Amino acid sequence: MSLKEEIRNYGSKEEVEADYERYKEEWRYNVEDESGIHKTGIGLRKVYFGDGLKMEYRGYDEWREKMRSEGLTDDETRAYLRMLKNQFIVMNEMNPHEEKELTLEERIKIIEKNDEKRLKLMREYHHFSEEELSQIAAELKASRERMLKDGGR
Repeated sequence: MSLKEEIRNYGSKEEVEADYERYKEEWRYNVEDESGIHKTGIGLRKVYFGDGLKMEYRGYDEWREKMRSEGLTDDETRAYLRMLKNQFIVMNEMNPHEEKELTLEERIKIIEKNDEKRLKLMREYHHFSEEELSQIAAELKASRERMLKDGGR
C-alpha cells in the first residue's frame, strides 16, 4: 500500500478510536514515556508546559523529506501528520501511564541521587571547604536515615 493510500481523514475522534485495532501495530508506543514512533520514522511525545499539554515531534524534518521522496505533496504530508497526531492521542488515551507508588527504599534512592547532584553543584559553584561539604553530606545522610527509620515521615 502506498503512503497516499494510508492517509485517513478522520471526521471525528470516534472514527480514530474505531480504527485503533488497525493502526496500533504501526506504532511502537512507550506507556511510561508517553511517546511513540510510527513505522514511517516520526516520533511523537506528550509533553507538559506551563500553559498545558503539547505534542513534541521527533525527527520531523527527516520524516518530511522522506515523505516528499516517497511522492507525497506538502498538503498530503500535513494530512498524514494530522492523522498520526490523532492516532497518537487516542493511543495515549487507551494506554494511560499510571504512576506507581514508590517504596520507601525507592524514594530514598531518588533523594540520595538528588543529594549527590546537590553536593556536586555546591562543590563546583560555591565556596565551601571540603570540611563544610563533608558536614553537609553527613547531615543529608542523617536526614535520609531518619526518614528510613521513621518509615518516610
